[in-house]
Amino acid sequence: MARDIHIRALPDDVAERFSRGARARGMNQATYLTRLLELHDCSRSYVNKLGLTTSSWLKDELARLGLQSVEV
Repeated sequence: MARDIHIRALPDDVAERFSRGARARGMNQATYLTRLLELHDCSRSYVNKLGLTTSSWLKDELARLGLQSVEV
């Protein structure tokens, strides 16, 4: 089931980058967001599966962005 989401206080430059990214790929924003989340899941799975060390670039970058593994 699809639903609408509304994001408050999104900086203009971020909203524009998001819109441009979707348009450039010929996707609507819902599809683009879904694919970005799938990419995040794939990246997390890769880090966790390989048991990468804390010195690994991908693990460090995900943590820097606040996207480290969490239980949901």
